[in-house]
Amino acid sequence: METKTAPAVPPKRSPLKIAAVVFALAAAFFSLFLYLKYSKLKNLAELKISEQVQKATGRKVTVGKLGFSPLRGLLMEKVCVKEKDGKTDFFCFEKGNIKLETLPALRGKMLFSDVNFENGSLKLKKTADGYNFSDLIELLPKNNRPIHLNWNARNFGFTGFTITLVPDAENGNEVVLTGARLSVEHRSSTGGNFVLKVKSGINARLGGKFVSGELDSFSDLNFEYARLRSARSSVEIAKIVLDDITAGGIIANLEAFGLDGKNSQKKFELEALLEDLFIPASNPLAENIREKTAVFEKLLGKSVQNEREFSMKTLEIKSSYNGTDFVNSLALDSNLVGLSLKSGMDLKNSRHSVSLEMKNRAKTMKITSDSAFSKPNPQPSMSETVDGMLKLGIISLEKYLLKKIGD
Repeated sequence: METKTAPAVPPKRSPLKIAAVVFALAAAFFSLFLYLKYSKLKNLAELKISEQVQKATGRKVTVGKLGFSPLRGLLMEKVCVKEKDGKTDFFCFEKGNIKLETLPALRGKMLFSDVNFENGSLKLKKTADGYNFSDLIELLPKNNRPIHLNWNARNFGFTGFTITLVPDAENGNEVVLTGARLSVEHRSSTGGNFVLKVKSGINARLGGKFVSGELDSFSDLNFEYARLRSARSSVEIAKIVLDDITAGGIIANLEAFGLDGKNSQKKFELEALLEDLFIPASNPLAENIREKTAVFEKLLGKSVQNEREFSMKTLEIKSSYNGTDFVNSLALDSNLVGLSLKSGMDLKNSRHSVSLEMKNRAKTMKITSDSAFSKPNPQPSMSETVDGMLKLGIISLEKYLLKKIGD
């Protein structure tokens, strides 16, 4: 099936590094506030902190109000950090609080239990010379340790934020997270666990197309010092709209272990489900799909050319790997054809078993193959042409999967 080429996506900055920039700004506010408070200059705190942070960052900073609570720590209202041009907003929020843990502070270590910002905006943009926050990254302490080893906040989050991501301004690409609720929970000072949660609306313009949906994601990352050892993640995007294409939603779940070891030590399980996809007849992609599925006419004896639009009830993909066995499956239920493809690879004995079932309202056909790598034997045998196509298809699938497991 021919698919459209996705727009180029530039290299991404680590989400933890981006959060570290925001965190560093917050820490600067906190440190300066404590200094001024205990110097009995609290009445000048808002002005002085604005001046000092502006001097340190080279950015225009405004602070509406500051306070202190024994339970919540430093309280901030109406804070805004401008872009380098001093005109447009980079990071602004209505309310925020930063709480320092007392016992580590008494031992000379700065560890924050809570850093939270409410009802604000953050814009991350790729520029000709890097990113619009590259200058702030340069202010972070210089060391060779990964960012997750320098992280010192137990709970960090945004609530009610508009987060704008501009990966390619020249082509007009932009992703906007609306009403975003984002949190990072961290345990352990030697890597440990990071739990990332994001829930928001999505409005995007990518490659000239408009995309919208509702995002709800969860990731649990387990580090053993400098290496990511295991990960568990789930992503759900509901009410998807891509121009005139709609889908009820997509759900994906991943569990991976042994990521810091060799391939033989790695294990993972992946499940993904796309539901209620509809592509109208007016969209060129619908005709493209019809042309590709016409090959099933010869096998199933039904013309699909009378079906103008493409509708798909479900597309389910599963994949698992345990070091020796690599198992994959795909199940498609659509108005043009129903497909069920199962692939099982025994890497220890270099064998590959494949099962393909095709069906429509009138007929069901099943083809199987169980053989050594690169020597498929599709059964039942049909014509020389069809058998040759099936053999090439199985070998191509085999090569693709072997390459994926080797990456």
